[in-house]
Amino acid sequence: MEHRLGTAVRHIVLHYHLSKNGGDIIDRILDKNFGDALAHLNGNSPNSVLHNSELLSFLRQHPNVDAVSSFHLRPPKPDAESFVFFDVIFIRHPLDRIYAILETYRSGAGPADSLQEVVNNGDLREFLQRLVTEYPHLINDAQVNYLAHGGRYFRPPDESDLHRAAQIMQEAALPGSTNLSSISLATAEYYLGPAFGNLDLSYVNPRPCSFAESWRERVDKLRDLCGSLIYEQLLRMNTLDLQLIDITEAEIYRRYHVIPEREKRVEEFIERCQKAAEFYLEHDEIETQ
Repeated sequence: MEHRLGTAVRHIVLHYHLSKNGGDIIDRILDKNFGDALAHLNGNSPNSVLHNSELLSFLRQHPNVDAVSSFHLRPPKPDAESFVFFDVIFIRHPLDRIYAILETYRSGAGPADSLQEVVNNGDLREFLQRLVTEYPHLINDAQVNYLAHGGRYFRPPDESDLHRAAQIMQEAALPGSTNLSSISLATAEYYLGPAFGNLDLSYVNPRPCSFAESWRERVDKLRDLCGSLIYEQLLRMNTLDLQLIDITEAEIYRRYHVIPEREKRVEEFIERCQKAAEFYLEHDEIETQ
């Protein structure tokens, strides 16, 4: 990675990896661009939370690191004189995210808990009902709660939490929506260019079979699985996350519409992604299941 700006201040790409929000693809993009200069900084247990002081200490001990991806760091990004942080945060339509949680359990990749037992028994509606009745921290405006409270769930998020979450997304170097991945990433290439001149954010989906299925189709599947009562409850429990998606996508489009030749840039970005996918599929270098 060649940096354009001649400055002693270190420029660090900081990926906040929200589970079920396409973060694996972002990690692949960062690995492609930064290689050994990418660090995955996480705690010792799945429920760990790392603080900005730990991030800064890690970076000072590892001067060759230019990018960090973490499940366990939480926004907002650090404010430190020696660093400029380019924060990357992708969010997702909340009901599409819930469907992704279901798919994780259906694949057997979820934690070995009572929810997995329900899925193993084939009762998907019961699984979704149990999420509503016993696991509100997973499905109640979870993205607003993550951004406003670091994922610590102690009450239903409210409008003040939405305001804090929206501010973080609007001020992020790369605010992303999985619904607008190409526009989000192509736009970021333009604005991150002064600091990272040859940044290439094109990607290969590790599950290319999902290309043909839109997020709307997945939400429709979720509604069919739930039934109307559970589905309406999920909507009520995600009112703020739905607003956060709208706010974030408005910010993405605001930045996009400032870019010169923006449509051409996105078309070329999508072509790069398609060529990369064709190459990897031909050489069997990614999993297709």
